[in-house]
Amino acid sequence: MSTESNLLNDLFAQQRELNAAQTRISQELIEVNQKIQYLLAVHANRVANVGTPVAIPAPRSNIKVSNGLRKDSTRHSWFERGEAVKLIRRVARRSMRPGEVVHAVMDVKGYAGTLTAQDKKRAEAAIHQAVISAVKSGALSRDKAGAVRVVA
Repeated sequence: MSTESNLLNDLFAQQRELNAAQTRISQELIEVNQKIQYLLAVHANRVANVGTPVAIPAPRSNIKVSNGLRKDSTRHSWFERGEAVKLIRRVARRSMRPGEVVHAVMDVKGYAGTLTAQDKKRAEAAIHQAVISAVKSGALSRDKAGAVRVVA
């Protein structure tokens, strides 16, 4: 009886191996078919003398694009130099998610309820960048869960 069960176990193991090989081969066939279709399309474009695709320029509009500088060419900043790091250090004494740090700094600075939606997004983006910079510089540490806190 045990030889029959060993034989049966061996057959099941062989079946699993063959099924895995079949799945792998099927995936390789799909990739080969996709490559063939791509090459056929490229060849058809060459035969049709289509050549390389040409980018179509976007239509020009009368909207002025801002480069981030004001008319008097001063830098627009949501925070004074070093102020964002000071506020982040004050707020992130305990372990917090970066989004929580951003909202806490917005509250401390007074931007939470006073800015328009666009300006609020810009200020939040600036604080997110400040958090990233603080982590890279070592002022903040990031744990495995992604939360940040002030380095002691």
